[in-house]
Amino acid sequence: MEPPEPRPPVASHECDAAAAIGVAVVISLLGLRLARSTVETLLDRAPEGVSEKAAAAIKAVHPGLRVGGPASAAAGWTRELLAHLDASGAPLDFLSTHVYGNVPLDLRPVLASAGRAGTPAWWTEWGPTPTHFNPVGDTVFAAAFLLRGMASALGRIAALSPWVASDHFEELGPPPELFHGGFGLL
Repeated sequence: MEPPEPRPPVASHECDAAAAIGVAVVISLLGLRLARSTVETLLDRAPEGVSEKAAAAIKAVHPGLRVGGPASAAAGWTRELLAHLDASGAPLDFLSTHVYGNVPLDLRPVLASAGRAGTPAWWTEWGPTPTHFNPVGDTVFAAAFLLRGMASALGRIAALSPWVASDHFEELGPPPELFHGGFGLL
């Protein structure tokens, strides 16, 4: 019996495409399963009134579309955002924030103290390090960190999204090598 012919090497763009397809399938299946229509507005540093106008425009298209944000970093400005929304009357269907280097915090007490108990908290960016090219991202520590964070989020956080699926998202240009301390899971 002859050994099989060696396969040609897989190009990085093919790996990226396969990873993107896999992530898209998972997100699509979860979205269908949860029957959620979601639009997240991330209007960091927006001029006064822009987020309210955007929320009103989104709700005018369909009242079932969800509006959350603007997102904050490490749950910063959460109380200020909630007070602003109360004063402006703008909707908040979920609270969106990001954190790196820590497990996702439980924001239910903050939401409850602002009279918004039951508002879902979405951690839309999350990971073991806030910096590019940090070697910790390519270690077993990062894997354990992500698993611990996911386990801690169960039952208290509506959505948790590690940032990002692939190291090859090229925010700072193409990565120099496969294991370079990127943010990605792959």
